Amino acid sequence: MNYAQTNSGFAAMLSASTINTLRTAGIQVTDGGAMSVDYGTFVHSYVHHTKLPVIAVAATLIDPVAAQLKFARVEMRTVVTKRWSMDSDEALALAEVAGADVRPPFWSQRDAYARIVRDVLGNHGLVPFFEDADGHDDLGRIRPRGYSTPDIGGDKAEFDAEVLKWQKEFRSLPRPRKILLATVIWLYAGDDNNLWMRKLPRRWLAVDAIAELRRAGMLRDWARVVAAYSGW
Repeated sequence: MNYAQTNSGFAAMLSASTINTLRTAGIQVTDGGAMSVDYGTFVHSYVHHTKLPVIAVAATLIDPVAAQLKFARVEMRTVVTKRWSMDSDEALALAEVAGADVRPPFWSQRDAYARIVRDVLGNHGLVPFFEDADGHDDLGRIRPRGYSTPDIGGDKAEFDAEVLKWQKEFRSLPRPRKILLATVIWLYAGDDNNLWMRKLPRRWLAVDAIAELRRAGMLRDWARVVAAYSGW
């Protein structure tokens, strides 16, 4: 068998459930924390769609070449939006492989998730892309900038102008921050066809995007905001 191995060390922090998920996809984990990809098993393994995020992230961190072979056409928005179908174990596995510290349960834990969202936005200079709108709780108040314009006496033309300004600022961001911001918007909006992201570049390949987030030191926060998703 042809193995690609890494001594990344993060295997020592993985739960038994996560290790089992990785092994079924051809990612081997030793007791000493070394991880490797069995190409034959990995490339031909069946990956259930709800396990796609954790396998894509783990494989990219361990062996990007193998990850590209397996997930060549998978886009980052597909990885992110799988979160809506994932259970708590799958979400926790995603967080573990990315080194993110989150605690289940996740669904309906809106106050805890709001704190994570605000922390991640603040860590990466993305707060100006959002506003505090009227809402029944803190998470409900976190909205993309311009959301409240029609409600405070503005008209459609004013709203459209604000969205265009938002999009111009988005385009000026470095790509890792674009990926993180798009992730939050996808989770907020529940789809990709929303006013803020429309016509913007966002069809990043998952393996490339994961690798960029890692190089930028942003993968952990990306995983926090995805894995801990509570519904918006």
